[in-house]
Amino acid sequence: MTIIASELSRIDSANQAQYEARAQQAIERLHALEAGLKAATAPMKSIPYWVMHDAYGPFEADMGIRRTGVIQANVNVKPTAKELANLRQQVQSGGCIFNEPQMDARWIELVAKESNVSVYTLDPLGTELTAGPELHAQLLKSIAAAFADCADNVTK
Repeated sequence: MTIIASELSRIDSANQAQYEARAQQAIERLHALEAGLKAATAPMKSIPYWVMHDAYGPFEADMGIRRTGVIQANVNVKPTAKELANLRQQVQSGGCIFNEPQMDARWIELVAKESNVSVYTLDPLGTELTAGPELHAQLLKSIAAAFADCADNVTK
């Protein structure tokens, strides 16, 4: 943000104060967003969970949480019977499995069947969200909220 404000100020020095103020506001909003996301996901540090695939690594690293496993290591390859059996054994201890609206839910249904695990939805495409300037923040908040819902229900 500061680099953008600096470059804009170089081009249009008459509005430098406005660029710097807006950059500072944006930075503050991002810090507040990050703090909220970390607070919402913090309880997941002690809860086992599985996701459909491994695309959440950067988000998990930023939040300081770590998944127990994935349902499909490669979304283009169906899990084997042995992999599904191993996952069913893992989830017996409880925790959460996260599905995605665009993914085939039958693998999760097979793994979660007759177990102590709860199923929640992560929507990385934001299918229920409205497009606009806050879409990315809303998307991150919705993902964090799904983790928080899992934590709330598992710790009850």
